[in-house]
Amino acid sequence: MRHPQRGFTMVEMIVVLVVIAVMATIAVPRLMDNRALQEMGFQDQLHAMLRHARKTAVSQQRSVCVNLVAGAVRQAQSTYAASTTSCAGTAVTEPGGSDPFVIAIPASLTFSGVTAVRFDANGRPVNPANGGVTLAADQIIIVGARALRVSRETGFAYWP
Repeated sequence: MRHPQRGFTMVEMIVVLVVIAVMATIAVPRLMDNRALQEMGFQDQLHAMLRHARKTAVSQQRSVCVNLVAGAVRQAQSTYAASTTSCAGTAVTEPGGSDPFVIAIPASLTFSGVTAVRFDANGRPVNPANGGVTLAADQIIIVGARALRVSRETGFAYWP
């Protein structure tokens, strides 16, 4: 009596290998190029930093400023500090920690627009240079292909 053979046929194995090869050619370039992921991560971190700066200004009844500073080698950082007259002063600590709240900007990322967003004690954005004059328009920070807006009336940061 013959036992039925178990296993895969050669045709089934070749089809599976072809499917795996096609999937690998699509997935590997996406895994190697993580610029889009870095850009999205930085956008989320910047948005969170602006919300935290506004909340800190309101809760501590003081002026808080978010500075976007690009270095000569595109090694840039985003940090914010408390001050009553300008965007310089003692660094605000990150939530739940004692280190200054700093976000490293990925080298491949481009950003433009305002370089400082200052919130007054009521959480409204004001002109960072002249100590408290309200703004005539929303502040816009362009990160990659998206524009982050800070409402001039409420101070809320949002992606339109």
